[in-house]
Amino acid sequence: MQPQFRSRSKTSFLISIISISALFFSTFLVPSARAAVGSTDLAACVAAVNDPLYTASEVARLMGKTQAQLESAITANTIVVWVASGTGTFGAGANGNAQDLFCGDSNSNTVSALDSDNSSSDYFFGGAGNDIVNNAWFSYIYGGLGDDYVGSLQENSKFYGGPGNDSVGSISNGGVFYQDDAVVASSNANLTSLVISSGTLSPIFDSSTVTYTATVASTLASGFSATATRNDLNASVVQFVGASGTTSFTGNLSAGENIIRTIVTAQNGTTIKTYTLTVTRPYSAALQVSSAVFRTTSPITATLNGPGIATFYAQGKRIPKCIRVLTTAVSPFTATCSWKPAQRGPISLSLNFYVSGYSAVATAESFIRALTRTNVR
Repeated sequence: MQPQFRSRSKTSFLISIISISALFFSTFLVPSARAAVGSTDLAACVAAVNDPLYTASEVARLMGKTQAQLESAITANTIVVWVASGTGTFGAGANGNAQDLFCGDSNSNTVSALDSDNSSSDYFFGGAGNDIVNNAWFSYIYGGLGDDYVGSLQENSKFYGGPGNDSVGSISNGGVFYQDDAVVASSNANLTSLVISSGTLSPIFDSSTVTYTATVASTLASGFSATATRNDLNASVVQFVGASGTTSFTGNLSAGENIIRTIVTAQNGTTIKTYTLTVTRPYSAALQVSSAVFRTTSPITATLNGPGIATFYAQGKRIPKCIRVLTTAVSPFTATCSWKPAQRGPISLSLNFYVSGYSAVATAESFIRALTRTNVR
């Protein structure tokens, strides 16, 4: 049995040596896949392009971000950087409708397609060579010093040429070609959508229509949103409440009409477009009545969803001393009065209310039964 024992020990020992060696080679000698590092990859892009116009901060600005934001997006892999290395095609593994940043070098570089959507445009920055982009959708191309060419410029893509003789094969669906060595700021101040969190937008959104309405539930006092999507990511969007002024809209709705202005400022800083949404939160009221006793003073309370005036009715007639009762000034907006039931049996109570020039009748009626006083002699 002894020789068999030593044989197993020797085998185990050899396996251990092999395992340790494999671990050593895999750890120290075999390169692993490198994770994206935003600052490093952006620096490599700028170095390859080698154009004083396109510093790291300027590339980030043209992409609608700060340099720190762009580096963070690259590190998070939400933007993928492709850097050319010599003449020919590069970036063959680009991520379709996701966002890519292509960086040419001093050679003549080719990119098959800048394929993105209207929320995540691709970008190409050319170097000194004669660069070619075969197709571009929702993308931006900044030419370098050479003679650059775009085969098909589509779907709001922008091609900013450089000092060379730049050209385009075809332009369609909002594509724009600027033959200039200066970067031309966009004048696009359109929205592609305006989505509200409650109610129905009327009319259906169209970028050329700037006035809309919607109605929400009378109970919706907060948490409303109108999400605006820019057609050009380099444009800026702010939202204010009211027909004028600069009070930011925070999602709160008052009873009645609420005007929300969405202001889009184009990249050029001068083209401004305002989309106006009027959201109506209907006025409403409710009655609270405690048990009433015949010819005995009893309280009636009305709760409105806005400050106003309430007039109380019993059996369709105004109740004396319950006419034009002011509500409290802050929410909950209540108006209270005292009344003496003039009859026994079921009594129908109703309410007329007036809020900011708006008047209506409370939709709910309260039926009570006036009780006989217990101290009748």
